[in-house]
Amino acid sequence: MEKLVILGGKALRGTVRISGGKNSSLAIITAACLAPGVSVLENVPMCRDVVTLTAILEALGARIEMQGGRMTIDARLLTTHVAPYELCRQMRASFYTAGLLLGRLQRAQVPLPAAASSALGRWTSTCADSPHSARSSKLSTAT
Repeated sequence: MEKLVILGGKALRGTVRISGGKNSSLAIITAACLAPGVSVLENVPMCRDVVTLTAILEALGARIEMQGGRMTIDARLLTTHVAPYELCRQMRASFYTAGLLLGRLQRAQVPLPAAASSALGRWTSTCADSPHSARSSKLSTAT
């Protein structure tokens, strides 16, 4: 466990604002799109992955507004089951949209992110003889 040791003889007082965690925010943003109405999330960090996920969800039909750390999500008009390749390849968490689309539209076509597609290639080549291999289970992200 890490700790911070301060030497000096003066007591520290005050407050520190802790920003929201990026990885948990990505899952929560996607899950909020399953709600039947409008969702408002607080303390959402403004980082590249959040911006990319927002663009993916908007391409799928969601309306998202971000002001400060407050995000308003309206996914009632989610219409398409095809996630945009150019955005999805930029981050691994884009695959969260597969669960969202299956839950809402019962269909999902989500490209594997660049890092995941290379890992899947290694998995299928090392597990080809397994009864649960991609060959026998017809593992696919496209419908």
